[in-house]
Amino acid sequence: MLKIVLVVLLAFLVQYVFKTLPNDIVATGDNSFLVSNDGGAQTVLANAIEMLTGFFKGGLVYYDGKKTQYLLENTVANGIILSRDRKTLFVSHINQETIGVFAWNQEKVSIRKISEIETLTGCDNFYIDQENNLWSGCHPVLKDAVGHLGDATNPSLFSQSQVLRFKFSSDLKTAEMVEVFSDDGRFTSASAIAATFDNGKQLLIGTVFRDLTHCDIDVPLDF
Repeated sequence: MLKIVLVVLLAFLVQYVFKTLPNDIVATGDNSFLVSNDGGAQTVLANAIEMLTGFFKGGLVYYDGKKTQYLLENTVANGIILSRDRKTLFVSHINQETIGVFAWNQEKVSIRKISEIETLTGCDNFYIDQENNLWSGCHPVLKDAVGHLGDATNPSLFSQSQVLRFKFSSDLKTAEMVEVFSDDGRFTSASAIAATFDNGKQLLIGTVFRDLTHCDIDVPLDF
């Protein structure tokens, strides 16, 4: 019983003592934007408490140029991106290893959940290609990513990397996933974003702290 009480008290400490932790931002107008918070803490200890207790204090916030409004609360919101037609919002819930898919209404400043895609990996940030496929740099072993990010200058610490491409169904309720890149971290450590160019023939993989990786894509990704 005492342990449960201590956990609850620590969770409230995270919520009320520490600040939010912005992660990603998407412009929605000249003076407005969406911003994700992947936690309610700005220290390693407080972030660890959030993850261990499950009392996540991150979320999604909209700013219209004058005031802010929460669209998602008490969750983990990491990478965010709008579809090319600006009607669909994708949110990475990295700790839950899912991607939330939401209908975005700019006029009403509201979101409606369409689906939640299980990824079995920690998706970080997003890119949408010309064919409306969603790309993500991912952390397949989150505990190794946490260790690497906590001591990024240590060359002996690295984190596995993965790039996934998601092709969504027309109703956005399901997605086909293709693993385009995978590495144990010694070549590309902690992949955070992936983007294609040259008509999908080339791929850039950005990492959290280390070098950019440039790849050729010379195999078909649709089966």
